[in-house]
Amino acid sequence: MIAVHINREGFVKKMDATLAQAKNPGAIMAGVGREAVNRLKAHFRELDKTQVNHLAPERREHFWRQVGNSVHAPVLAPSGRTVTVSITDPRYAQKLFGGTLRAKTTRNLAIPEEPEAYGRRPKVYEQETGHKLFVIKQNSNVLLATAIAGGGLQVEYLLTPSVHQDAEPKAFPDQAQFEKALTDRADAMLERQLKEQGPKP
Repeated sequence: MIAVHINREGFVKKMDATLAQAKNPGAIMAGVGREAVNRLKAHFRELDKTQVNHLAPERREHFWRQVGNSVHAPVLAPSGRTVTVSITDPRYAQKLFGGTLRAKTTRNLAIPEEPEAYGRRPKVYEQETGHKLFVIKQNSNVLLATAIAGGGLQVEYLLTPSVHQDAEPKAFPDQAQFEKALTDRADAMLERQLKEQGPKP
């Protein structure tokens, strides 16, 4: 699970100054949490539209939509001065931070090389397409291939025990814009509270 913690000095100072003027800081932070949820969901919806897997777009898994669906409602701390928004899709951390993926239940990861292989494990590929896969070696690579008309072979998967993935630069919204949206929401809610409170006697 990934939790959103924004603690850059400038952002924290501005938020603290806003909360110091508030009669009900918890209400402001709850509103800030809702703003964060809305911004994250909108960001992931946009990624789902723009980051299409071109290997087999007709069989998309809609990864980013699933990440957006895993954004949970904000949780206000008992102090009322901090709020946490969690993203619970376990695959999101890999996109956000990057890292090495390793095979766990099998000897190798099967990386699809052709549209028919995308989104299918090798056994599922064989069941659904009716094509038998053959293990072949090409230089230092181990591949799964299927026979094609004319006697040739077509590589469907690259087998590897691990693969490194770089962090996805757009996995999180632009931080400056995200922080501004949150402080703007806090300021708007503070203004509303002050108006409801009325002028000091």
